[in-house]
Amino acid sequence: MSPLSLPYHENFDSYIANQDLSCFFIFNSSKYTDTWVVKEIFIGSQPNSIATEISYPDDDDFLFLPPFRTEPNKNYFISFDHNDAAFTLYRGRELNVDSLQFFDQVNNQGGFHQYHRFFHASSYDTIYFAINSTSNNRIDDIEIGEYVCDPPYNFTHAMAGDSVTIQWESDFSDSLEIVFNAAEPIYPYENIQIIHQNSAVFHNLLGGQNYYLSVRGICATKSPWKTYIFSLPPGNDACINAINLIPYEFPDFQTSRNRIYYWCNQFRYNKLHGKSGRRCLV
Repeated sequence: MSPLSLPYHENFDSYIANQDLSCFFIFNSSKYTDTWVVKEIFIGSQPNSIATEISYPDDDDFLFLPPFRTEPNKNYFISFDHNDAAFTLYRGRELNVDSLQFFDQVNNQGGFHQYHRFFHASSYDTIYFAINSTSNNRIDDIEIGEYVCDPPYNFTHAMAGDSVTIQWESDFSDSLEIVFNAAEPIYPYENIQIIHQNSAVFHNLLGGQNYYLSVRGICATKSPWKTYIFSLPPGNDACINAINLIPYEFPDFQTSRNRIYYWCNQFRYNKLHGKSGRRCLV
């Protein structure tokens, strides 16, 4: 296979169902396994993704992505959408399973997710990534490119009645994609809007409700998503003196998630420091 020109993006929408993957190399260790093929299964972009159906526990399949060249002292990323099945990602310099080295392990997380990881290149090289599947995997929207677009950071918000203005910083983004939800968003996101400033205003919000704003930068490529969670104080007198703790933003491609709490002054500043007390709002 010839090395790719970066940035590379493949969403398999130009394929037809059950078509073999001509630009990919598949090492299929078991005759019982349905090798990686195009399926009409929605993960990221409709109508197609690629999938492998594995029903035997000793199956051990490798999907080699097309190779690409790196340059010294540059950062690169690999990104794709995947289902809740576990897989292992390897990296090597040859189209050969024996040449592969461990890169990352992704466990069953439930639901669909975006995998996003960057890496540093110290020399001119040709790199192959390979997805090692031992279960029923679904992959879509593969992207590989130079890492030039950092996610937004330093989120803050200001309240005015039932409205909130959220601001953030972004170093390299000419424009951004945002998704606003009153429930924890499920990936892949829907109702994505494109804006051209580092702030957004939302109206008619309810007190005592968690809200989620997901943002990513658009440069030569797209940054990872960053999700910011906030709440308005409840609309009753029980927490009239509630104080707003510092909100926390988290990257969607990591597993740790923190929430934001409001605490009444008459209770002790509690569980965040292991002390007893009662929450007014979660």
